[in-house]
Amino acid sequence: IACFSGIPGSGKTTIAKKLEKKYKGVRLNTHDIGRIIKKLIGESEKNREIQNKYQFWVLKNRPFRNGLIVLDSGIDRKYKEILKIAKTEGYKIFVIRLEIDEDLLRKRISKREGKNAGNYFKEFDRWKKEFDEFGKKVKSNVVLANSLDLRRVYEKIDNFRQIRNIFK
Repeated sequence: IACFSGIPGSGKTTIAKKLEKKYKGVRLNTHDIGRIIKKLIGESEKNREIQNKYQFWVLKNRPFRNGLIVLDSGIDRKYKEILKIAKTEGYKIFVIRLEIDEDLLRKRISKREGKNAGNYFKEFDRWKKEFDEFGKKVKSNVVLANSLDLRRVYEKIDNFRQIRNIFK
């Protein structure tokens, strides 16, 4: 399982799409899942819970035969649950930490979200705190700082694959 520690706007989806393509992996994007849930049942306090349950269900039930799963969302708040599933199901976890300068992050979010960017900025302090706490508890396999240059990520994943003989 390739997963990300990073706050919104740090590049998780950009990198996840590239990993999906390069390694022919299966990408699970919680935003896409959330949009589908919202269309089906409307806006609800339960939407986030349903997204996570779906993601956990996919990990447990493996409705695909590919060897790489790319979790296209931040793992900072749900690492314990993902780790438990990984141990039970025999997955290996590869953590990519995305560190980003706050000014660059604000530019990315403003460009991507337009008028809705203010809603993201309201949550910034909480996201930053969760990101920092996760970084103290969990060692990442690779860290990217203000960069979407994936050469180091590919190199580390390829080494990870060889060592563990996984997702050929």
